[in-house]
Amino acid sequence: HENSIVEYNGMMTQTLTGIGNGIATGTQHQYGILNIAFRGGSGTFVAPNANRVFVRTQLNLLSGELNLNSFQVTVINGGPGAITRNTGYAKSELNDSNNTSKIVWQNMQPGTHIFPFGKDSATYIPVTFTPLTEFGTTVGMSTRCTFATTNEPLPSNVLLRGVPTLPGASFMLPHAVFEVVDRWWCIDASPLMTADITLSYAGNENTLRADVCTN
Repeated sequence: HENSIVEYNGMMTQTLTGIGNGIATGTQHQYGILNIAFRGGSGTFVAPNANRVFVRTQLNLLSGELNLNSFQVTVINGGPGAITRNTGYAKSELNDSNNTSKIVWQNMQPGTHIFPFGKDSATYIPVTFTPLTEFGTTVGMSTRCTFATTNEPLPSNVLLRGVPTLPGASFMLPHAVFEVVDRWWCIDASPLMTADITLSYAGNENTLRADVCTN
């Protein structure tokens, strides 16, 4: 049922199952309301093992880590309250040019939508997404920090040479650590739409030069 509640609240790493397992093969077997109330310590989490997790009504990140684990979790309800969080977070940190650890939010409706990303329990880095046109669009989103001083691996299908340079910067390859915040976001929408977006990053990822840093 679309308002049925399933809650994951263990203390050891758990697998977030989806449709396609056993007799759970149809739309009626998708989650209605999914609560992540995980109570495990550092290094433990709830994680999907395939792109088969669909939430029809609401995803509530009450506590603990939802580790996307290179897969996607899809929320079908497009209302702004379809994803909520208390102290929980979704971890998307796949260090790959094609970060497949995504939250996919279908049927986007007017209002402020929060993609509740985090690096760990102490570092919450949400993305605020407010659609302005083309309501009903599906939006997929991932984010990751970079570890190399050249801000690599670069996102796939992105031509950074076309990005305007900062004053006095040499933004061609290699990409200087002092000219770019050390985090990438991948946002795709189908069909294309316009939206207001606010991005967040960890404080230690802001390595911009002092003359261009706005804190």
